[in-house]
Amino acid sequence: MGRYAVRKHGKMKSKNARVEISKLTLDDVYISLLKRQDKLKENTEDYQRIRVKIFVLSHLAQNDWVWFTVRELIDELLKASILSPEALGDGKWEAFIRMFLYRLYKKGFLERKVTIVGTLAYKYRVKTEKMKNQMVFFYESYSELIREEGEVW
Repeated sequence: MGRYAVRKHGKMKSKNARVEISKLTLDDVYISLLKRQDKLKENTEDYQRIRVKIFVLSHLAQNDWVWFTVRELIDELLKASILSPEALGDGKWEAFIRMFLYRLYKKGFLERKVTIVGTLAYKYRVKTEKMKNQMVFFYESYSELIREEGEVW
């Protein structure tokens, strides 16, 4: 197959990419999301997506012993006023969160179990061995993290 394997959309992926993903921790993913959020302008679609990802990831990490369904996470987003009830009408956010959780699961960051056999309702929770420092997940911006913890990442 050669040195590189072709992925979807014609992008190239080195053979060692699997190893690189396995060395990543959930902290690294969260910090990269915080950095991306700090670069975006508020009240844009991209900013809202990053906010949802950050909230979902921090909520899962802070409650690492609890199994969550997508519906329960959406309820938490509503309580935190990150999403409005009007935004949930077309199911776009539910699909977005479901896909985000699925990708984290496929990369080995989350555990998954079926809630009702025969349906696609899954519950997710964080694999604690994939976290280095749980305190990272209490920060909501990269600048706040640097100010409090220093640049250790």
